[in-house]
Amino acid sequence: MQIFPLYKPTKSPTKMETPLKFPLPFCAALLASLAAPLPALGGVSMAPLASFSSNGDGWLAPGESDQTFLGTGSLERGLAYNPVTGHLLLVSRNGGVSVRILNAVSGAELGTLANPNGFSGGIFAGNMIGTAADGAIYLANLQTNISTGSYKVYRWKSETAEEPTIFFDSTVPDLTGTFRAGDSFDVTGSGLDTRLVAGFSGGTGYLVVNSLSGPAPDDPPEGAAVAITSFSPAGVAAGDFRLGITFGKDGASHVWGRQTSGAAVRRTSFTGSTGTYQGALPVTAAGEASLDYALIGGRPLLAVLNINAAGGDAAVNGGPVVRLYDVTDPASPTLAVTGMSASGILTANGNGVGSIKWGKITSTAASTTATLYAMSTNQGIQAFTVTVTPEISPVAIVTDPANANVFERGLATFKVSASGTPPLSYQWLKDGATIAGATTSTLKIFPVAAGDAGAYSCRVNNAAAAPATSNAANLITVASVNSGALTECWQLTPGSRQYLTEGDTQRGLGYNPTSNRLFLATRTPAVGIIVLNATDGSQVSVMDVSAITGGTFPLNHVATGTDGKVYATNLSNTATGGDYKIYEWANDSPATPSSELFNGNPLATRIGDTFAVRGGGATVEMVAGARNTDQFAILKYDRDGIFQAYPVTIAGAAPGAFGIGIAFGQGNTIWGKNGGSGLTLAVYDIDASGLPVGTGSVIATFGTSVLPGAGGVIAVDNANGLLAHIHTGDSDNVRLYGLPVPLPDPPPVNFPLLDQEFFSNDNPNANGTGQLVFGNNKLFAINTNNGLVCYTVVKPQSVPPTITSITRSGNNLVISLNGTVGRTYLIEKSSTLTPAAAWSEDGTVTLTTTTQSIIRPINAGEPKLFYRVAE
Repeated sequence: MQIFPLYKPTKSPTKMETPLKFPLPFCAALLASLAAPLPALGGVSMAPLASFSSNGDGWLAPGESDQTFLGTGSLERGLAYNPVTGHLLLVSRNGGVSVRILNAVSGAELGTLANPNGFSGGIFAGNMIGTAADGAIYLANLQTNISTGSYKVYRWKSETAEEPTIFFDSTVPDLTGTFRAGDSFDVTGSGLDTRLVAGFSGGTGYLVVNSLSGPAPDDPPEGAAVAITSFSPAGVAAGDFRLGITFGKDGASHVWGRQTSGAAVRRTSFTGSTGTYQGALPVTAAGEASLDYALIGGRPLLAVLNINAAGGDAAVNGGPVVRLYDVTDPASPTLAVTGMSASGILTANGNGVGSIKWGKITSTAASTTATLYAMSTNQGIQAFTVTVTPEISPVAIVTDPANANVFERGLATFKVSASGTPPLSYQWLKDGATIAGATTSTLKIFPVAAGDAGAYSCRVNNAAAAPATSNAANLITVASVNSGALTECWQLTPGSRQYLTEGDTQRGLGYNPTSNRLFLATRTPAVGIIVLNATDGSQVSVMDVSAITGGTFPLNHVATGTDGKVYATNLSNTATGGDYKIYEWANDSPATPSSELFNGNPLATRIGDTFAVRGGGATVEMVAGARNTDQFAILKYDRDGIFQAYPVTIAGAAPGAFGIGIAFGQGNTIWGKNGGSGLTLAVYDIDASGLPVGTGSVIATFGTSVLPGAGGVIAVDNANGLLAHIHTGDSDNVRLYGLPVPLPDPPPVNFPLLDQEFFSNDNPNANGTGQLVFGNNKLFAINTNNGLVCYTVVKPQSVPPTITSITRSGNNLVISLNGTVGRTYLIEKSSTLTPAAAWSEDGTVTLTTTTQSIIRPINAGEPKLFYRVAE
C-alpha cells in the first residue's frame, strides 16, 4: 500500500492553497495516516522525519521559512550528508555557486562552506557534492564535454576549512566524442583511499577518480582519473550512469548506475580501466534514477528517488516518490517500502535531476535506524526515518557434527552449522550433559583422554522460541604410543607469525646442524626463506630471494648441505622440459645473494614436490621425485665438476611413489611415499664412479599397515635407525619408527612405532605436504596448514619382553607385560610347564608404553594356564 498526502497547510506561495475535492471519509482516513510509519515489507519501515521542517511533515519545501537557497529555478541538484558533523550539504546556484550547511535534524541553515576565490569552469561551476568517511567534502562541476573541457572537483578537508583545494582538474582526451559528465556523483572511502565516481553521457561507462598522495604527508591529496568505457560482457548502453550513480554492494570497485530510459539499474565492477557488466537490477519506474546504496541493520538497501516527477498536483501526477529495495539478490530485488512527504502543487523537475543520500545510522540490539534525504530539483528536500527490524527466523541445523576416531593426546574437533536470525548461541553437550564453556560453533578437545569418549551434540538458540539440537557425533578414542622418544621442545601455530599461516603456502623446511638454524620456505605474505633459531623458534633473519623466479610455485622446498650451503627449489608442473630450478646460497647471511645451480626438467613431468640433500661441497647430492610417475632425479656434480641431473626410472614402483615424501637411504637407496599409499624402498643403479645410470628397482614396498593413514611426508635418520612420518587426517601427528642399522636385505616387513606426538591444530592438509628434518638429536616438522614443531629425539632402548605379573580381577586375568614400545609381541599359553609342553598362540599385542596390561577372560572349566611372551 502506498500513501500520498493530499493536502497540507500552505508553507510557501508555491504550494496548493485549496484542498482537492474528495469524499470526506476518504480524506479523513488519509490524513489520519500521515503520522504513522509508511507501510513496510520484511522488517523495513519508513516515516517522515517530523523535525525536518517548520510544519512537522519531514518536507523542506522550496522557499519554506523564507529561505532563498532552495527554490524552483532548477538551481539545486547536489545534496550530501557529512558523517563526521552530522550536517547536510546543499549545492545551490541561487545568486552564484555556494555550498549551504544545513542542520540534518531540522533543515535549518547553519552556514556556508568557505571559498574566497570562487568557483569556475564547466557549464555549472558547482553541481553535485559528496563526502568521504573522514568528513572531507568534494564538489564537482558539470562539464558538457570532458574530452575537451576540464572536469573539476574541489575538496574541503572539513566544513571549517578556510578554502578548498583543487582535487581534480583535467580533460580526458582518451575519450572520443562528446561526453557530458557531472550529472551524477558519488564518493566512498577516506584519506588516500578516497574514490569518486561520476557518470557521463555520450558513451558507455563512468569516470573514476582515485586519491593520490601529495609530495609530503601534510599536503592535501590530489586525484587521478580513469575512464571505464569498455565492458564485458556487453549490457551497458551509452548514458546508463548519467543521472544516477552509487558505489554498490560488495565494495568500492562495484558501481551501479541509472538513467531514465529503461527500467533497470546497471550493475558493474571494474579493475584498472576494465569494466565487467554484472547484470540488471530491475526497479519500478523509469524515473527512479537518483540512487544511494547502504547496508542498514544487515540489510543491503538501495534507495531510489523518482526524479522525473511532473509538476502540478503531487497526488495526481505521482510526485518525487522514494522507494527502498532490498538488494540481497541484486538481480531480483524486493521492494521493501515506498513513501513521499512532499505534497500539494509542485513545480516540474524538467531536467530529471536531484540527489538521494543516506544519513546517520544508529543501531541497537532491537533495530537499526537511519535517516534518508531526497531532493528532487524544484521540489524540495524530503527527510525520512528508516527503521530495520530483524525478522526472527528460527534456528535450523544445517550440518551436524561428524563422528571421529581420535588418538589419545590428539585433537578432536566437532563443528555444527545452523541457520536462523543472528545472533546464534551455542551450547555443546556430552552424553546429554552441558559442557562448561563450550559455547561456540566449534568444539575442540585437546589433548584427548580416554574418558572423553562419548556422544557430542550441540544445542543452538536465537531469539525465536525453540532451540534446535544437532544429531550426536560419537567420539571414539584410540590408544596412542607414548614412549618419550619424542618430546616437544617448542611449537609455532598457524597465525603466530605472518609467514606461518593457515593455507597451503608453507611446505619446505631445512636445518643446518653446524649453525643450529632452521630455514622455512614460505609464500606468505611473499615468497621468502625465514631463518629461525632452532633452539626456540625465534626469527634470526630473512634470506635474499630477490633472484627467485619461475615455476608453478617459485619457492617450495629448502634444504642445507653439511658445509652450511643453503639450497631451495621451485615447483615445476610442466612437461616442456624447463623451469625446474635449484638455487644455492653460500651461507644464510641476509646479504648473501643466491645463484642458479640448476635449470631444467630432467623428468619432463611435475617435479619439486619433494626434495632432499645429503653431503656437502663437491660431494653434495640431491634427490627430487616426480609427482605422477615412477621416477626421481639424482642431482650431483659429475667427474668434471659440472652439476648435472640424472633421471632414474624405478621398475616396479607405483606412479607417484616418490611424489610427496622422499629421503636418502643407506648407500644408493631412496625411500619414497605418496599421500595415500604405502612406503617404497628403491635402489638406483650406479656406474663404477658412483654416477646413476638411469635405472633402478624396488627393494620393498610397505602397505598402509606399516604407515597407516594419509600424508606423505617422511624423513630418515640412517645413522640412528629412525624413520619419521607426518600422519594427516583425524588428529595430525608425527610418528617415529625404528629401523635396523644396518638395514638387512631383505628388510623387515614391519617397523616398530616408537612414539607419536600431536599437533595442536588439525586443519585440513589436502595435499598431505610438509617437511621433516632430523638433526642434532632433534626432529623438526612443518605440517602444511598446521604449523611448525620441534621435538627432542631419544631412541628407546630395546628391552627384552617379559611378563612381570599375572593377577585375577573378577572373571579376567590381568597380565602385565614389559618390553620395547612399538614392538609387536606374540602371547602364548599352555596348560603345563613340562619341557615338551604344547604352547598355542593367544594373540599379539603392540606396546604403546613400556609396561602394558593385557586382559584375558577366565573360561569356565578351563584348566590352569601358563603364559609366555615372544618376539
